[in-house]
Amino acid sequence: MLSRVLYYCILLPISWLPMWVLLRVSDIFSAFLFYIFPYRKKVIQNNLRNSFPEKSERELRKISRKFYTHFCDLLVETVKGFSMSYAEASKRMVSKDQHVLDKYAESGRHCLVVCGHFGNWELLVLASESVMKGTLLGIYKKLNDPFFERKMKEIRGRYGTALMNTEEFKNKFQEYIHHDERYVLALIMDQAPFKKRRAYWTTFLNQDTPVLFGPERYAKEYDLPVVYGKIAKVKRGYYEVMYEDLVPEPLKTEYGEITEKMTRRLEKDIIDQPEYWLWSHKRWKHKKPPESELEQYS
Repeated sequence: MLSRVLYYCILLPISWLPMWVLLRVSDIFSAFLFYIFPYRKKVIQNNLRNSFPEKSERELRKISRKFYTHFCDLLVETVKGFSMSYAEASKRMVSKDQHVLDKYAESGRHCLVVCGHFGNWELLVLASESVMKGTLLGIYKKLNDPFFERKMKEIRGRYGTALMNTEEFKNKFQEYIHHDERYVLALIMDQAPFKKRRAYWTTFLNQDTPVLFGPERYAKEYDLPVVYGKIAKVKRGYYEVMYEDLVPEPLKTEYGEITEKMTRRLEKDIIDQPEYWLWSHKRWKHKKPPESELEQYS
């Protein structure tokens, strides 16, 4: 009941406000979270210090302040998406280098697009029909609240994106991969793995980091070319997604090669524009187990 009241009485009416009003709200909210009630301040500070040991405290504080601004922009943009029209979504998320995806659809191949928690990935889901040939198949982590689980799936999928949570994906992916329609499988690659011994461990932003091996496993199991999607923030409320051919022939790669390429590519974007990555997540809460305890996928 509380979830319904929150959505229909607060979030949905807020989404009807013009974007310029929501961005002013974001300014106030970000200042509040940064100066008065610091949201996950220690997590963000520790993540930044460990990732950029060469930067001064002043530089890190500047990045942190920019991050809060972008984070609050992301929140209001996500709420705006609850009622955003398809025309507005496609105007606010523009595709560059779309030919990278088109060539796979035209040749009859499914492909895998990997992104990080960088820019605004939610807006890409809404505008997917305008930026790619074939149907976007988005995989997401199931929400604990049953009402918001149903509602967010409805919102994200109302303009043509097919959506499955990770539990559904394990059972239904075979149905999609063998279908005549071309699918673009989309995965967020920088989620923190639940099982640290089964994760792929690498160095990421100067730290031992567990990375989900799922994207590489699916790419090789189903011969899915891997495309990297960089979501760049053009200005507040507006983004571009740029596609890059990362691994055209996954079956020719060695173990870990795909995961390393994805990780290095995301790392470059974060180093170039650190304020647009999601620093508030506890990505480095696990310590790397001894090599003898790590499980390698076959």
